[in-house]
Amino acid sequence: MIVKRPLDRAEWTTLIAFAAVVFALSAPLAAACTIVTPEAIESGRVRWPGPCPHRARYGTDCLSCGMTRGLAAAGHGHFGAAWRYHPAAPVLFVIACAAACGSLATLVVAARRRRTAPADWPMVPPSRSDVQSARDPG
Repeated sequence: MIVKRPLDRAEWTTLIAFAAVVFALSAPLAAACTIVTPEAIESGRVRWPGPCPHRARYGTDCLSCGMTRGLAAAGHGHFGAAWRYHPAAPVLFVIACAAACGSLATLVVAARRRRTAPADWPMVPPSRSDVQSARDPG
């Protein structure tokens, strides 16, 4: 049986920090994919992230060749084209968007909870000695 309990302040702090890192990594990727078009990358107007060093040196595609154009195509809703550029691109785009939305929702919930937190909410969880002394007052 799973017993649900409210998170203490340290657990909320950890959750907020994790959500902030996830949002900071996923939101810019999702936003950039909706701004840059695959056509702009192919024509050379946008050099994002730049030429592939593997392709320049060996003349063959690397494992991630087509990923940038695929992510850009997925960002514009062209999932079939994204799949043709690189099969993992639409999946990664959906994961990045879901991570950005989920972490943003977590941050919003945490901000609301912070406003309603009781004044006596401990900053850090109690130590073992504090818990032991509370159990044995004598």
